[in-house]
Amino acid sequence: MQNSSLPSVRDSTLKLIRDAVTSDRDPSTLDHDTIYLIAIGLQDPLARDRAMALIYPGEIAPALALWNHAARACDERGHRMYTAPLHTLRSWAYWTSGDHLNACRAIHSALAVDPTYRLAVMLHLALALDEDVPASLMRTVIEERQLHPEGRD
Repeated sequence: MQNSSLPSVRDSTLKLIRDAVTSDRDPSTLDHDTIYLIAIGLQDPLARDRAMALIYPGEIAPALALWNHAARACDERGHRMYTAPLHTLRSWAYWTSGDHLNACRAIHSALAVDPTYRLAVMLHLALALDEDVPASLMRTVIEERQLHPEGRD
């Protein structure tokens, strides 16, 4: 049975992310409570995938600021176990921006937290093969963004 509160948590998580990425405020100034809510919400793979769709060329810089700050804040607060999605999103943003070296570093951080984290494993393989962003994965992200431009069901 699916938890009926999951869609509302997902929507709340995506709203926090959207607000952080699109506002004039520097995402690295978000408070720890907000960061923790985002990190918890990203444990939901669909929320994480929709967050991935928010990382589009115009949002890469604020997204990187958010993911870097969130991963660091979670580590500092003893919530490292929630950082695999954050590091994976960092990797995706770096990779999308053409920064292969930092994409590799971020994906290694994700795998250090959870060596079985499927999206991190998949991105690691693609990065190790030194391939461009796989067309099918990028297509999926773009389709997700078009179907859910506000990150909503």
